[in-house]
Amino acid sequence: MNESRREYFRLRYPPGRRPVVWIDGEEYELTELSERGARIICRESTLQIDDLVTGVVLFQDGENVPFEGTLARIEKNEWIIKIQIGISPGRVVQEQQLIARLENA
Repeated sequence: MNESRREYFRLRYPPGRRPVVWIDGEEYELTELSERGARIICRESTLQIDDLVTGVVLFQDGENVPFEGTLARIEKNEWIIKIQIGISPGRVVQEQQLIARLENA
Protein backbone atom coordinates (compact mmCIF):
# COMPACT_ATOMS: atom_id res chain seq x y z
CA MET A 1 0.00 0.00 0.00
CA ASN A 2 1.25 3.47 -0.85
CA GLU A 3 2.37 5.21 2.36
CA SER A 4 1.22 8.65 1.18
CA ARG A 5 -2.38 7.41 1.07
CA ARG A 6 -2.43 7.44 4.88
CA GLU A 7 -0.30 10.54 5.48
CA TYR A 8 -3.27 12.63 6.71
CA PHE A 9 -6.16 11.84 9.04
CA ARG A 10 -9.29 11.04 7.04
CA LEU A 11 -12.75 11.82 8.40
CA ARG A 12 -15.57 9.62 7.08
CA TYR A 13 -18.96 11.37 7.23
CA PRO A 14 -22.00 9.28 8.18
CA PRO A 15 -25.09 9.59 5.97
CA GLY A 16 -27.17 12.58 7.03
CA ARG A 17 -24.09 14.48 8.27
CA ARG A 18 -22.34 14.99 4.95
CA PRO A 19 -21.42 18.48 3.75
CA VAL A 20 -22.47 19.65 0.31
CA VAL A 21 -19.86 20.32 -2.36
CA TRP A 22 -20.45 22.59 -5.36
CA ILE A 23 -18.39 21.82 -8.48
CA ASP A 24 -19.17 23.46 -11.82
CA GLY A 25 -22.61 24.54 -10.63
CA GLU A 26 -23.57 21.01 -9.55
CA GLU A 27 -24.26 19.82 -5.99
CA TYR A 28 -22.56 16.69 -4.60
CA GLU A 29 -22.12 14.97 -1.21
CA LEU A 30 -18.76 14.85 0.55
CA THR A 31 -18.24 11.41 2.10
CA GLU A 32 -14.65 11.68 3.33
CA LEU A 33 -12.26 14.55 4.03
CA SER A 34 -8.63 15.19 4.90
CA GLU A 35 -6.54 18.31 4.46
CA ARG A 36 -5.17 16.86 1.22
CA GLY A 37 -7.99 14.72 -0.09
CA ALA A 38 -11.73 14.24 -0.47
CA ARG A 39 -14.19 11.58 -1.59
CA ILE A 40 -17.25 12.95 -3.30
CA ILE A 41 -20.28 10.99 -4.49
CA CYS A 42 -20.65 11.51 -8.22
CA ARG A 43 -23.39 10.55 -10.60
CA GLU A 44 -22.05 10.31 -14.12
CA SER A 45 -18.43 11.36 -14.32
CA THR A 46 -17.62 14.04 -16.83
CA LEU A 47 -14.20 14.39 -15.22
CA GLN A 48 -11.09 12.52 -16.30
CA ILE A 49 -8.13 11.41 -14.17
CA ASP A 50 -5.75 14.36 -13.56
CA ASP A 51 -8.43 16.98 -14.41
CA LEU A 52 -8.30 20.17 -12.36
CA VAL A 53 -11.22 20.32 -9.92
CA THR A 54 -12.31 23.54 -8.20
CA GLY A 55 -15.25 23.80 -5.90
CA VAL A 56 -16.66 24.93 -2.58
CA VAL A 57 -17.44 22.80 0.47
CA LEU A 58 -20.50 24.01 2.40
CA PHE A 59 -19.95 22.76 5.92
CA GLN A 60 -22.87 22.16 8.30
CA ASP A 61 -21.78 25.07 10.54
CA GLY A 62 -22.31 27.47 7.63
CA GLU A 63 -18.68 27.98 6.61
CA ASN A 64 -17.94 27.76 2.89
CA VAL A 65 -14.40 26.69 1.97
CA PRO A 66 -13.19 26.89 -1.61
CA PHE A 67 -10.72 24.23 -2.75
CA GLU A 68 -8.65 23.25 -5.75
CA GLY A 69 -7.24 19.86 -6.62
CA THR A 70 -6.97 17.14 -9.21
CA LEU A 71 -9.03 14.03 -9.80
CA ALA A 72 -6.76 11.21 -8.61
CA ARG A 73 -9.12 8.33 -9.36
CA ILE A 74 -12.72 7.18 -9.61
CA GLU A 75 -13.98 4.32 -7.43
CA LYS A 76 -17.51 3.06 -8.03
CA ASN A 77 -19.63 6.19 -7.58
CA GLU A 78 -17.00 8.37 -5.90
CA TRP A 79 -14.42 10.85 -7.12
CA ILE A 80 -11.19 10.83 -5.13
CA ILE A 81 -9.79 14.33 -5.26
CA LYS A 82 -6.22 15.21 -4.30
CA ILE A 83 -6.56 18.69 -2.79
CA GLN A 84 -3.74 21.16 -3.33
CA ILE A 85 -5.40 24.33 -1.97
CA GLY A 86 -8.21 24.94 0.48
CA ILE A 87 -8.77 22.59 3.43
CA SER A 88 -6.77 23.41 6.56
CA PRO A 89 -5.79 20.85 9.22
CA GLY A 90 -7.77 22.93 11.73
CA ARG A 91 -10.91 22.61 9.64
CA VAL A 92 -10.57 18.81 9.57
CA VAL A 93 -10.19 18.76 13.39
CA GLN A 94 -13.24 21.04 13.72
CA GLU A 95 -15.27 18.66 11.58
CA GLN A 96 -14.08 15.64 13.58
CA GLN A 97 -15.19 17.33 16.82
CA LEU A 98 -18.54 18.33 15.32
CA ILE A 99 -19.27 14.79 14.13
CA ALA A 100 -18.29 13.37 17.54
CA ARG A 101 -20.63 15.82 19.33
CA LEU A 102 -23.51 15.07 16.96
CA GLU A 103 -23.02 11.31 17.25
CA ASN A 104 -22.93 11.49 21.07
CA ALA A 105 -25.96 13.82 21.37
